[in-house]
Amino acid sequence: MSATLFFVRSSAKDGRLRKENRNFAIKIAKLLRLGNKNKHVCFVLLSTFRNFAEERRKKGKEMGKDKVTRLFNEALKRYQLITDGDRILVGLSGGKDSMALLELLARRARIFVPRFEVEAAFVRMTDIPYQSDEDYLRAFAASLGVSLHVVETSSLDATESGEGADAGLPSGGEQKKPVCFQCSWQRRKKLFETAKELGCNKIALGHHRDDLMQTALMNLTFQGQFSTMRPMMAMDRFLMTLIRPLCLIREREMEQWAASHGYQKQIKNCPFESASTRFNMKHIVAELEQMNPEFAYTFYRAIERTF
Repeated sequence: MSATLFFVRSSAKDGRLRKENRNFAIKIAKLLRLGNKNKHVCFVLLSTFRNFAEERRKKGKEMGKDKVTRLFNEALKRYQLITDGDRILVGLSGGKDSMALLELLARRARIFVPRFEVEAAFVRMTDIPYQSDEDYLRAFAASLGVSLHVVETSSLDATESGEGADAGLPSGGEQKKPVCFQCSWQRRKKLFETAKELGCNKIALGHHRDDLMQTALMNLTFQGQFSTMRPMMAMDRFLMTLIRPLCLIREREMEQWAASHGYQKQIKNCPFESASTRFNMKHIVAELEQMNPEFAYTFYRAIERTF
């Protein structure tokens, strides 16, 4: 077939070809064995390829959104996280993960089987200077048909969690607990109390796959054991079950989901966020992925055997 069906030639003198476009056209021409005499071709093929690339990019984003839903449903099925009659309290912090979790669960609750109910709770810390727009969170929950309960607590006087590997930090000795541990434990303790008051039997937390991998590395480094947060964990002490329906989803996929849904960010992030051990482990995971692009897959397979 004649090359004229594929190209519209441009003169080298008209200046419409940028250097990078010209180089791109030359490469395509060589691939199609059209010879150097066609090295100034552009426009039709170039435009076609770039339009194709743009469509693939947009399609990738859409597939990313579908992937989040697919992996969420896969986690529910694989780990049997939800059964008929469950009443689930979602810990809504105002971050992208907890907001996505609430939306996914609220939508899933509209499906006939299994039948379950969803409530949401925002724990306001009185001594940690981070802020979320509570009015926005109430409106967000209401738009999903979910009631938001705002409760208060403090990070002071944290008690032993008894959760060991799930905490991801040292739990023994007389030394004072890190601020992040105290805050996390007190917030969770308040969630347990709120769940009982609301008649909930499960608490859903927004930990994703990266969180599980980071916790495994933290436990291996500081506790000398290979364990992590589990997708489902029965807390006999509180007669409550923790579930993590986002456990199969990567953080970057959650970021894409949040951006596509226009979630509003927190007014003020936690001041201790960038100084935490988990924050450091996040960079270590990134370095390991540079060494082995399949690290996230193989490492999760390893930690899944501990569930």
